[in-house]
Amino acid sequence: MSPDEFIRTVREEFINSLTDEYADSFNQTQSDKCKDLSVKPMIELWHKSDKETKDILKMFIRLGAQNSISSVLSSLDNISGTFSEEFTLLINEKESINGDLLDTFWEQEEIDGFVNVKT
Repeated sequence: MSPDEFIRTVREEFINSLTDEYADSFNQTQSDKCKDLSVKPMIELWHKSDKETKDILKMFIRLGAQNSISSVLSSLDNISGTFSEEFTLLINEKESINGDLLDTFWEQEEIDGFVNVKT
């Protein structure tokens, strides 16, 4: 698996699919049945919203996932400064694929239109 393939899979599974799963969950959950105090107001807002507003809310969910993934990738690339140890992400126990994962991530996000590029 190449770094490009790894990042493409991470983006699909942990950003795009996650965003859709939250939307599905919000659609199926009635706020009076929700016990999670951090999610309940979001579900209430979701049910009050029209399609355009729900699309915007999905983009906020996606933005949160995008930022979380970029934080993890910066740690895996050993550029976050958070950990004193260095990480090596191996494929088949021999080939290291980290080092440029964060750059690859942002390149793919930009190509797909999910990065505000300064002009």
